[in-house]
Amino acid sequence: MEINRDITLSMRGLAILSISLHNFIHKAIWGYAQQNELKFDVDNTWTFFEHISKDCSFFTIIAESISFVGWFGVPVFVFLSGYGLMMKYKDKSMLLDRGQKFAYIKHNYTKLLLLTLPAAVFFVIPFLISGYWSRVAEMLFSLTFLNSLFSGIIIDLHYITPSFWYFSLAFQLYIVFLIIRKASRLNLWFWGGVFLLIQMLINPAVFGQKPIGYMHYNFIAWLPLFLSGILTAKEELSLKTNLLFLGIIVLISIPVIIVMNMNYYSWVLMPFVCVAFFFSLSKVLYIYKVSRLIPIWLGKNSMYIFVSHPIAIYLVLMIMEKCQTNGLVIHLPLALAIYFLLTISVVFIYKYVHQSLSVFLKKMRFL
Repeated sequence: MEINRDITLSMRGLAILSISLHNFIHKAIWGYAQQNELKFDVDNTWTFFEHISKDCSFFTIIAESISFVGWFGVPVFVFLSGYGLMMKYKDKSMLLDRGQKFAYIKHNYTKLLLLTLPAAVFFVIPFLISGYWSRVAEMLFSLTFLNSLFSGIIIDLHYITPSFWYFSLAFQLYIVFLIIRKASRLNLWFWGGVFLLIQMLINPAVFGQKPIGYMHYNFIAWLPLFLSGILTAKEELSLKTNLLFLGIIVLISIPVIIVMNMNYYSWVLMPFVCVAFFFSLSKVLYIYKVSRLIPIWLGKNSMYIFVSHPIAIYLVLMIMEKCQTNGLVIHLPLALAIYFLLTISVVFIYKYVHQSLSVFLKKMRFL
């Protein structure tokens, strides 16, 4: 595929916009259709159709769609992780000895830790004050980025915020990449197919939701998509896509993604359609030079937005609760406006804190 830096940034920017809106609607506004993100439940799909059949106004359709499938930015980050790592470590002389491998793991763990640490402090402080020590311990354990491997097996562990499950997945994918980096294209295709087949066989109608949730909180469900990113980088694919073809993909992808939620087997394949949608949309914006504006800025700051938007949601909920206490109701459009302003503000503050922390730790020779 014709993937350059602007397009990858645009894909990341559009994906994080979708995720942050999705999480906001779920946390701040009740009553919209629930998503099939980490587990599959066809009843959620029928609830979505029921809601839009009762109120088919443009605003309702958009809000319901974001609530139902807005999480579909996550596959973009998984795909681009595989693609980016392969592009970065394409040189076969890299990551050969134990020292290089240890430095690779240390670098990526430290990167995730520094990114999430300020948010951890923000959310852990209320539990420290209240004396909920078990909850504090569980949330701090999530900073090992290994908690998803144990969640639901030993104990139902808590994350710093619900969206932070992704960082545990990201760390697992870094380790997986170290193991399979030198694998042949044939082996990558083979293991991608094997892990897809595993998902197909573990149908929730037979095995229940718990195994599905465990696979999606960990690398098992995401490996085929991650490997497709690696293969795209290895193959250096270049598809000559014209504007009409890209436009058709953009227009049909959302309805197709919604319909794919009606069946478990098509739902398993849905992340690939999500990536195709974001790639096509980013390419269209790139052709019209629109992606040089907002999507690229969002893409450059996507990780800061990822860790900052839960803080902004928390602050908006506090404002809404205070207003309700005083007899005021904040409707969704106004809540969204407040949320956008707070998110941008928190991103700038978070970025400054993160960069200052990184500089300080380097001076102290911790990094």
